[in-house]
Amino acid sequence: AADRKGLMALAHGIKGGARLIDARVVIECCERLEAACTASHAPLLTEYVDALHDSMERLDEVLATYLEQED
Repeated sequence: AADRKGLMALAHGIKGGARLIDARVVIECCERLEAACTASHAPLLTEYVDALHDSMERLDEVLATYLEQED
């Protein structure tokens, strides 16, 4: 239970940062993960953590490309 609470808090914090730059896919992944944590739906947790990780990697690539263009 403590792990789910920590995971939910982490997802919530990431979601807040994602909202600052309107990273909608990351926000949606965080919301799904938070809901799974709240519902104690363990089978979905790994899937949603992986989806969040993938979305954050894609965001990193987009931001890196943007920053390269700004130079």
